[in-house]
Amino acid sequence: MTRLYRAPTSQLRDYNRMRERTYSRYGNFQNDVDDLLTLEQALTESGMTNYQRELLCLYYVEEYSQPEIALIVNKSQATVSITIKRAERHLQNTFQNWERMELNELSVFK
Repeated sequence: MTRLYRAPTSQLRDYNRMRERTYSRYGNFQNDVDDLLTLEQALTESGMTNYQRELLCLYYVEEYSQPEIALIVNKSQATVSITIKRAERHLQNTFQNWERMELNELSVFK
């Protein structure tokens, strides 16, 4: 399958770096802004719960470890891990659906 988007987990891992680069003179401003906006839209449209979104932010944006998040939300580390994996799956599915829709639109014009 053709990749139209960067993988959502790599975008999440690069979130802070992309945000910093958009406010500096270095890097590709437009690509970083596009990736950030795409990620924000995917987080909104993915169908994940607010709790899943919160754990993703704590893990990827705030860069807490899973054991630290478990202490913050008063859950086990295993529960935190499972919740983060499910949230990542929601994002992955959203990106895959977008790619399918865009590829279908492109094939209509051929």
